[in-house]
Parts: sequence; structure tokens; C-alpha cells
Amino acid sequence: MKTRLLLAATLTLTLALAAPPNTHADDFPATGQTTSYHPGDDGAVRVGAPLSFEDNEDGTVTDGNTGLTWEKLSMDGSIHDVRNVYTWGQAFDVHVATLNSTHFAGHHNWRVPNVKELESIVNYGAVDPAVSAAFNTGCVAGCKVRNCSCTADSSTELAVGVQSVYWSSTTDASAPAEKAFPGNAWGVLFRDGFVGANVKENDYFVRAVRGFGDDELPATGQTTLFHAGDDGAIQAGAPLQFEDNGDGTITDENTGLMWEKKSADGSIHDQDNAYNWLQAFDVHVATLNSTHFAGHHDWRVPNVRELESIVNYGKFDPAVSPAFNTNCTPGCTVLTCSCTAVGGPDPERGFLYWSSTTDAGSPFGAWGVNFQLGFVRPEAKDLPNNQFVRAVRGDSDDDAQR
Repeated sequence: MKTRLLLAATLTLTLALAAPPNTHADDFPATGQTTSYHPGDDGAVRVGAPLSFEDNEDGTVTDGNTGLTWEKLSMDGSIHDVRNVYTWGQAFDVHVATLNSTHFAGHHNWRVPNVKELESIVNYGAVDPAVSAAFNTGCVAGCKVRNCSCTADSSTELAVGVQSVYWSSTTDASAPAEKAFPGNAWGVLFRDGFVGANVKENDYFVRAVRGFGDDELPATGQTTLFHAGDDGAIQAGAPLQFEDNGDGTITDENTGLMWEKKSADGSIHDQDNAYNWLQAFDVHVATLNSTHFAGHHDWRVPNVRELESIVNYGKFDPAVSPAFNTNCTPGCTVLTCSCTAVGGPDPERGFLYWSSTTDAGSPFGAWGVNFQLGFVRPEAKDLPNNQFVRAVRGDSDDDAQR
């Protein structure tokens, strides 16, 4: 396994050659947030590999962490123009098909990214657009993909009349075409990083991807095919794999992160315990650490990318794998069951699990994940007792569990 604990530059090659095969996502991307708003939050802990992108000078950008290669977008009226919009089906049949038929950048294996791949390039330290500079540089009228890089933002929304949502290849499992014509698919709003489900017949933006990321990113969990070349057909990423450790915790075999299980017994682990954002740190996580839950005292609130990594987009109500939703009956403990809340103390605003990541566009809010369906959205930090918490420990950029 690759190690990130390089004590001296001279050891780099030796350690790399001696390491066993990679089983954890050592290069799982950080969120990009570097400003801290509370002790122990995302900006303070900065877990994950720093965002790293390389412009290949051929109209593409490669993610140094995941290995995925992304299409750059332009403002020149070409197939790459940042203002081009498509229905979900056209994202495959028009945009990606054109890139492949023209061998864009010398390749013909371009595809629509799945929702976790698409979310992996969000920079939660930036806003409007919420991307790193590699995706937002020199974007002026007439520029081409070789000399600029564009991402739809609020100005694009005004020009085109469409929200800055980019399609993913992942269908909303709760509303596929068979159940709710024409069906919904997941997309990422790059104005801020919101992940939501959108009607497939609506027009939104597309950024193609190629490669399979060396299994650095967890797959979405979707295995049903709804369109040729979609997430269910390709199933890119490392298959979701979780191990119940028998001590009230679950380990993600892809990221190496250890997660708190939730119960239905009225304890600190009860799935219905709700907190505001500060209480997530100062009450929930503080209690786990002071009591050395499962023998550890380095529990923390997960960042938004870590939290989204355990969503299973092949499921809903809740959108998690069985390790997080097994035998959840009244009175069960973390040693006998595993629960995930899908209701909320405030049904109109609830359903979220807090992340440690602040909303860069409005620091009075923080990002959370809705595990009923898989939405990622911000919520006001100070709303009283209105969201849930699932603690995590370990560093997704380091296989060593501290």
C-alpha cells in the first residue's frame, strides 16, 4: 500500500517499491476548504489529499489524486462551449458521442461521470464557481479549451437561463424512468457544490470524463442500467465495501475510514439524536472522545466529501449499504444493529447529517448529506437541534488508523 508518511525524501522510492498493493484510497481528495470556523472542523483538520489538477495542454485536465481526466470547457461556440446544455439522454447521445467520434484529445472513451466522480472536483473552499483554478482560468468570449478553462456559474445562469447543474450518469434510484417518467438523475450545481436530483428531460450542462481513477474513488453503488454508458452500465470506482468491527464501528475498506454506528436505544449513538452544527463537535464528538468510544479518542465530524462517500446511490430510504442499515429496531444497540435516520425532527428541513465543512458562500451555513436519498446541501448552523451526526475517525489520506 502506498504510504503518505514520508519522513525523508530519500525514502520515497524505497517505500513505494516495498509497499503491498493499494487497498485504501490513499489519494481520496480533500474538500479544498482551508479556513477554519470552529476547532476540529474541516478547515482545521484538512483531511484528505490536497486538490491537485494538471492541465495537459490538449483541452483536458487530469486529477492528480483520482487519476481521472476531465474535459475542459471553452467559450468559443464549439462542442466544448461552457454554455451548451443538454437533456440527460443528450449528454450521452450528443455531447459524449461527439467527443468520441472526433477522438477528442486523442481518445474515444469519454463518458458522463458518475455523481461521486463529479462531486470529487468540487472545491468547497471556492464559490461561484466552486472549482479549483484548473477549471476556471482565462474564461473570456472566444477562448478555446487549449487556452482557457470554464465552468458555468451565476453569470452563465443569467446568460443561458439554466442553473449551473452538471449532469452525472447516476439515476435517482427513488425516481427512475420506470417509476416516474421521465425520471430523475443526479447532478452537481457548480455554483456552490449542491448535489441534487433533476428531471432527465431538463436542460443542464455536461463535462465529460475518461479513465476509471485507479479505483481511488468509491463507486456509487448503482448497478441498474437506465441508458447505455450510464453509471449502472459502467460502475466506475471501487465497489462499496464495509466491515462491521463488532465494537460499534464500521470500517470502509476503500477509504480506510472508521465510522460510528447508530442505534435506537436512547444512548449517545441513538439515530434520532439531533444537534446544531456547534453541538455536533462540542456535544456529540466530545462525548465519544471523553468516553473513549470503541477504544479511541480521535473521533471527529466528517468533512462533506467523506460523508458523501458512504452514500449508496443504488438505494434510498435510506441511501446506504446494509452495514449502515441492519436490524434497526427499538432498543437495539450499536453492538446489535446499525441504523441510519431518514426522518427528521423538522421534516421540512431535516434529514441531514452534519459535515465539518462550512458553506464558503455563506459561512453561517454548513454542508450536510441527506441519507434518505443522497442530496448534499447546506443548512444554517444555528438552527436548534435539527440535524444528525455520524462521527468518523482516521485520515482518508493515510491508511494508518490513529
